[in-house]
Amino acid sequence: MTISTDTITARLFAGLEMQTAEGRTQLSFPVSETPTVGAVVERLGLQPGATGIVLVNGVHAVDARALAPGDEVSLFPPLGGG
Repeated sequence: MTISTDTITARLFAGLEMQTAEGRTQLSFPVSETPTVGAVVERLGLQPGATGIVLVNGVHAVDARALAPGDEVSLFPPLGGG
């Protein structure tokens, strides 16, 4: 897969993709439209609290985390267990 230098890639895991209109596990967006992790979540149409673990390039991140071209945002639903 070739990563464009002016986009970010969002990857959805553990059924989270089923909560989006696209229903896809991987999408790309222009950085200008999704400058933060929170903007990615909003752009995907995910409900508040739908994401539990958020990684940017493999490192834990918060909604306010600014994104740069080529970044990969990985989104997981809240996890539970015991």
